[in-house]
Amino acid sequence: MSDVAQNSDDVAKARRKINGWIFIVILSMITNVTLAIGTIFNDPPVKHVPTRTCKEYSLASKAGDSAYYEQLAYEDSLLFFNMTADTVGLSARVLLRRAAPTAHTKLKAWINDQAKEIKTKGYKFVFFQSDIYFDAPTQLAIVRGVQEIRLGSRPVGDPKEVLYGFRYKPETGQLLDIVDLGESK
Repeated sequence: MSDVAQNSDDVAKARRKINGWIFIVILSMITNVTLAIGTIFNDPPVKHVPTRTCKEYSLASKAGDSAYYEQLAYEDSLLFFNMTADTVGLSARVLLRRAAPTAHTKLKAWINDQAKEIKTKGYKFVFFQSDIYFDAPTQLAIVRGVQEIRLGSRPVGDPKEVLYGFRYKPETGQLLDIVDLGESK
């Protein structure tokens, strides 16, 4: 009789263990499905965060604030306008990865033109920023600076004071357009 009682206790323990594991698996599945549904319906856009920061900014709003756009323009102008034959490939890859799909073709053509000139003539493009500000009505982060073309360490021609505008997608910080605003006076 004690063997029968022992066997029934073993069967009851095994059944409790199996029921416990079934409960944990079902609970885990319910949690995963709930998280997946929550992620699908409440997926906030991923914003690009600049690697170099000089000002504090907030990513809380969908539109972003002016300091955020200024930091993006600062970073992108460093990549776009400071190129050599050695760095043009890396700059192109980084910038095109950051570009919005709608701007990809235009920016790729612009970069390829720059790369061709840099590689065939041996030029270096150097850009010294002097001011960055965000123009809310036009949604442009405007970068003012001096642009030089150099052959080795010698300047080719006179340096130009120029203005460039960078337009970004508000939700993600993807680069939409670069506008040449001409020479600044």
